Amino acid sequence: MLHANIRAALPVFSLILLYSCRAVDGFAAWLVDRKMGCWTNLEQGEVIMNAKVKAVEDSRYPDVHLQVFRDGEMMTPDPSTSAYPILSEGETVQLRLFTPSGLDNSDLQFVVETTKGAEFTAPYVGCEGKRSAGKKKNAQMTMKFTGEESEIQLIAGWATGHSAVTLTPKVIFKREDSPGVVRMGVDLGANGEQKDL
Repeated sequence: MLHANIRAALPVFSLILLYSCRAVDGFAAWLVDRKMGCWTNLEQGEVIMNAKVKAVEDSRYPDVHLQVFRDGEMMTPDPSTSAYPILSEGETVQLRLFTPSGLDNSDLQFVVETTKGAEFTAPYVGCEGKRSAGKKKNAQMTMKFTGEESEIQLIAGWATGHSAVTLTPKVIFKREDSPGVVRMGVDLGANGEQKDL
């Protein structure tokens, strides 16, 4: 009789468990959609998931980095400054996290943060547009340029499971008329004066 009662109650108990369970958000979502997460710095030494954030130099996978795309084409930074050009206000770029094949089957998640002069518009945005989060290597984020800053920096942090968050190399955008940025065969020197190449 007791067996029959337990067997009869099992489907009801299973439904109660199913409806009471919530999906667990990872660190990336937490850093984007909660005010407390927005106050957590994405920098080396900060504690996230009970571990100190690692510098890119300490990464198990030092090849993990952000890729920048415009209109579906991958952009390349200026070889002399390692910076990408800042586009006009309102223009957008897409960002993806490059990961080596050793991370293909992992539960990788990441968060990207921008400084003033740009904001994220899609797909998972928080912290007043300053952060976006993604899962897996095919996640793509859209960032819009919003101001007249001469330099914009992006930093990303990634992790698998409950491992320590690891930073990626910074991505830097500079205005083409900023000192030290090469534009169409003209070098604007440290003081902004033009030097023919």
